[in-house]
Amino acid sequence: MESASTTVPSIVVYVTVPNREAGKKLAGSIISEKLAACVNIVPGVESVYWWEGKVQSDADRRVTHQQDKGISSRFLN
Repeated sequence: MESASTTVPSIVVYVTVPNREAGKKLAGSIISEKLAACVNIVPGVESVYWWEGKVQSDADRRVTHQQDKGISSRFLN
């Protein structure tokens, strides 16, 4: 028997933050604004980037959530 399932186009958003407190603040805002049902804060991320003429690296945390593609513009504003 086939079930009628409807999939909603979605995107996964990855953001890095410098510490747990910043991650919790961002996650709280995302949930409060109903941009996602769940947000993950993942420690142990190292970000490598170009800054002031040289390669830099910092310990970060990754904040990840999945959201309906239709509301992605609200997140980016």
